[in-house]
Amino acid sequence: MEQWRVKRMFTVHKSGVIDLAWCPDNIHFASCGNDSLLIIWSINEAGKATMSHDVAPIKIIDVKANGVTFDPFGKFMATQSSEDRTLTIWRLQQNYKNVTQVCQHHSYYKNSMAMSMFRRLSWSADGQIISSTAGKLGAMHTAPLLERSSWKLLATLAGHSKTISSTRFNPRLYKDAAGGCYSVVAAASIDSTISVWKPGMDKPLTVMMDVFKMGITDLSWGFNGNILLASSTDGKVVCVHYEPGVLGEPLSEFEKQRIIETRYGQSTL
Repeated sequence: MEQWRVKRMFTVHKSGVIDLAWCPDNIHFASCGNDSLLIIWSINEAGKATMSHDVAPIKIIDVKANGVTFDPFGKFMATQSSEDRTLTIWRLQQNYKNVTQVCQHHSYYKNSMAMSMFRRLSWSADGQIISSTAGKLGAMHTAPLLERSSWKLLATLAGHSKTISSTRFNPRLYKDAAGGCYSVVAAASIDSTISVWKPGMDKPLTVMMDVFKMGITDLSWGFNGNILLASSTDGKVVCVHYEPGVLGEPLSEFEKQRIIETRYGQSTL
């Protein structure tokens, strides 16, 4: 059995840490907490610190955030807050030391009444779509999907009876009939319902109701894209397994990179 020990502590937050996200370079990561701080860290900085000293953060932003996610290329970051009911897009430059606000959305979330601690937003593997949480359109609870570059509403996922607190894109991309690709996304709500969506469908591919006795706190896909995990405040974890082919035919890594290079160029934005 492996033995693990604490190597470094990242202790700048003054209150509970709510969410973490790794940058695709596997060197930087972001954290957000109840103290209204969004912090970007570097593992390289951790190597310079000693156990008796705090690791110095790369960037500290004073902003309310309950969830954070990076785009797959490390050029943008998105955060979402339940307190001020906003989603914010950030541009990352100069090795993450220069972080500027690109845009902010409030209208899709302003009617949400739930003050859930978590806002698990997600970015698709091709970088095209952000799936957000806690949207509300009239009486419908939704997960608004935003399109890259324009940052405008692309679609909304609806059907849950209570606030959607977590959305997660499948890490795999799947082949479409036109020679391109599509993404699969899962959404979970505080009513213990999970839905899984493919594009071009008026209804979810899968709906699982009353999965837990209490609300769902997070979702996570396996690396092969066939397994979906869900956790709940009732202390349980549920595993959903899709047989190969149910979600579609996955792209190979070579095919994925070719589509990304065609879409964005070799330098990837």
